[in-house]
Amino acid sequence: MLYLVIAVIVIALIAKSRSSNNQSDSDADIEKQNRILDEVNRTYGNIEVYEPQLEPSDIEGIYFNEFREYVDAQGHVLTPAEIDEIRYKDDYREDIEQDFPHHRKSWRT
Repeated sequence: MLYLVIAVIVIALIAKSRSSNNQSDSDADIEKQNRILDEVNRTYGNIEVYEPQLEPSDIEGIYFNEFREYVDAQGHVLTPAEIDEIRYKDDYREDIEQDFPHHRKSWRT
């Protein structure tokens, strides 16, 4: 997590230096940016991209992240309502068909 914070700070400094319109300021900012990057690399080594480790859950197409939260394949955390909707989708369909029989055809298409 510390690496991620450091990477964000470095990226912000890069963006700030690129937005400068004055060439001399830009050159000074680039030198400062290079010194900061060198210091970060010396202190922390190479910063690697974080990729979450997903484990299959009891629901098909849904996974657990490292915090044991339900997530989709892209790693987005799902709300309890979204999980229930996925887990019980067939049950919902049957309830709607029973309560609203005139909508049966629209659910089967």
